[in-house]
Amino acid sequence: MALSRSQVEQARHEIELALKQVSASLKAKGCDISLALGRITFNAEGMRGKMTGTMRNAVAPGVATVTPEAAALTNAAWMLRPAGAANAVDLTKSYRGTNGIGTFKFVGYKRQAKKYPFIVQTAFGKRYKITTFSAKQYVAAGVVA
Repeated sequence: MALSRSQVEQARHEIELALKQVSASLKAKGCDISLALGRITFNAEGMRGKMTGTMRNAVAPGVATVTPEAAALTNAAWMLRPAGAANAVDLTKSYRGTNGIGTFKFVGYKRQAKKYPFIVQTAFGKRYKITTFSAKQYVAAGVVA
C-alpha cells in the first residue's frame, strides 16, 4: 500500500503535536528550545522531513551574536597573510579601500562564494563583496587604524 497525501498530512499533524509537547517538557526543565518541522516529501515507500531546533532567548541582552560568515572569517584569515609570515592577519582592524569605498573592516567570509568570498563593511555600514586577490592587496597595503 502506497502513502497518500492525506496520510502524510495526518502524520505531520501528529508529529507537530508531539513536538509541541516535547518543547513544553524541555521548557519546564529549563531548556527553552523551539522545535519545528519543515517540509516533508514522500513517495510510495516512505516520507522524509527536516526538523529544526532553535534556542529561544539564547543570547543575553547586550551580547553580540556571531554570524556564520563572521565565524568563517576567523578561519579564513590565514589565506591573507603575507608570504613567509607565521601569524594570521588581524582582520579586526580597519583597512583603506580603493574605488571610493573608503576605510573598511572585514566582517565575513563565505566559503561557497568562489569569486567574491570576503565581505567588508565600510565606516558608513555599507557592505561589499571582494575577491581573495583584492583582500590580499588591501592587507598587504597595511592597516589604517
